Amino acid sequence: MDSAIGFITISALLYPILLGLIRKAGKKIGLSKEAINKQSFSIAGALVIWGLYVGLLSRYGIFEDTSVPPKIPFVTFIPLMFLFYFLYRKLKGNQQLNAIPLPWFFGIQSFRIAVELIIVVAITEGILPESAGMDGYNLDVLVGISGLALGLHFVKKPPQSYFWLKVWNLWGIAMIFVVAAIIVTSYYQPQLWNASKTLVHPNFFKYPHLLLPLFLAPTAIFLHFMTLRKLNDLGKKNLN
Repeated sequence: MDSAIGFITISALLYPILLGLIRKAGKKIGLSKEAINKQSFSIAGALVIWGLYVGLLSRYGIFEDTSVPPKIPFVTFIPLMFLFYFLYRKLKGNQQLNAIPLPWFFGIQSFRIAVELIIVVAITEGILPESAGMDGYNLDVLVGISGLALGLHFVKKPPQSYFWLKVWNLWGIAMIFVVAAIIVTSYYQPQLWNASKTLVHPNFFKYPHLLLPLFLAPTAIFLHFMTLRKLNDLGKKNLN
């Protein structure tokens, strides 16, 4: 399997699972079938609109522009972080979010194990530099493995404290930013890696490889935000 097919496959499996969790939680709190379907269409529509927006930026070469400062963070990542924080605040005490079992919030991050394996393939294809993989400075696979272990553990025994789980989520977010920094500097400032030319292939900034930086990575961060939201709500509920 090449990296392009790998990223498509992960995305094709991940988003239906997430949508299924949201729909199941909606049923659990008594939402009507019409309301659940409307919500599902809204989420799917938002993903399609984002995909078209990213596609247009790619089509017009915005991502391949090597001028400094890099344009990618300003037109994609930073707006997404503001959106995630807004949703984190807006969904405080949200019944549907809290109807999703806690183990899922951790276990779902195991998709990052598959992502890291595909990144290894992308490195062998010359799409990404070795520093962006598990043999380099990318430790993100540990988040996926530990997330799966925590999720399975919480199925049997709910956590007694939430502090270190919040720290784990912040660590998970930080790992994504580390990988992002590696890729960005490898493309815009390859001299930092003792290279005379860019270490990132231009195909990385086109579909389907764009699924990694602008769909899968942001999804992992969004899930961390939502996990923190749930943990904070659970903590306040236990205090009461």
